[in-house]
Amino acid sequence: MSVRRASTDFDAIAASYDESRRANPALAATLGQLFEGRDGPLLDLGCGTGNYGREMGTLGHEVVGVDASPGMLGQAVRKLGAGQLVLGDAQGLPFGVGAFSGVFSVLVLHHVPNWQLALDESVRVLGAGGRLVVFYGTQEQYMNLWLWEYLLDGPDALPSRRPGLEESIKGLRSAGFARVETQPFSYTTPEDAALFVGAHAPELYLDPNVQRGIRVFRNIEPSRLEAGFERLRRDVESGAVTNVMARHQESATVRGDCTFFVADL
Repeated sequence: MSVRRASTDFDAIAASYDESRRANPALAATLGQLFEGRDGPLLDLGCGTGNYGREMGTLGHEVVGVDASPGMLGQAVRKLGAGQLVLGDAQGLPFGVGAFSGVFSVLVLHHVPNWQLALDESVRVLGAGGRLVVFYGTQEQYMNLWLWEYLLDGPDALPSRRPGLEESIKGLRSAGFARVETQPFSYTTPEDAALFVGAHAPELYLDPNVQRGIRVFRNIEPSRLEAGFERLRRDVESGAVTNVMARHQESATVRGDCTFFVADL
């Protein structure tokens, strides 16, 4: 998918985005801990409406946000300030070498057509000893989400692909990071209603505001989406959804709903 297509998609939902997409407290707390004690400006890569950039700002960090969607940046102004926001592409960041001490990216990398180039660019704008923290659901976690049993014929019919766990680690090392660690993360509260928000609370997927804020649903045929959610509604009411969820429990190869990748130069 092109950057222009992704930008247009996010422009379309920018005005209503924060109705269901706010900062998840546990996610924000972990992000803060991973940059604790680090000085210098941070780049919020794919900042969206500025939810996590604002959280990092409250911890005393100077945060600059960059995003390819003018609509999302328009919503971020009241949180980060116009002077801290830049329209730009993760694959060709409009910043100089070593401009930041840290870069963080929340639920963005899987939207970037050439995610390896985005990692390379992150290295370029990081100073010596810089840290990159990337958060998203890997391909393994994506395929393991039980919701697809309602919306698609199976994992092979998924509307998009994202980097896998080992693929991501390899990409980070290839970009030049000397140390890469991972931390699994599971959603337990509904503030940031991203794709995995209902992994353990299926009724959340029945909320129209939640459905509108999850971009991948726009890639599924509307009548199929409607029929799938109606099946889910019936199973939530009867309790049958618990059997579906049980088939997708964490395993030795799939832990958590999403993953923090922590990479140091």
